[in-house]
Amino acid sequence: MLDSGDSVCHTVPNYEGYALPHAILRLDLAGRELTDYLMMIFTERGYMFTTTAEREIVRDMKEKLAYVALVEQESETAKNSSAIEKSSDRMSKEITALVPSSMKIKVVAPPDTFQQMWISESE
Repeated sequence: MLDSGDSVCHTVPNYEGYALPHAILRLDLAGRELTDYLMMIFTERGYMFTTTAEREIVRDMKEKLAYVALVEQESETAKNSSAIEKSSDRMSKEITALVPSSMKIKVVAPPDTFQQMWISESE
């Protein structure tokens, strides 16, 4: 499981429904840094976002339009497509491709999981 918040991300591996606490990792990179990076990209292209309200506009664009590509092929798909599939089926396919074939993968997620994650992790 990946939990991405405002200022930190945690990866929590689990086995048969149980978290593996010894393998939890923390990354001090999350939503706020992504928003700052998008603001920098916009500034480089001539768009100035300086006020708090303008920062909220960039954050809103990030939450509604951005997603994280897991593999290089997905990055290419994202570059060439405006309609990105966001479902548990996609996640299941990507995880299955990354793990040994002997491992059974089951993704349990309601249809609007991706939108819920962005809403619950708002800045």
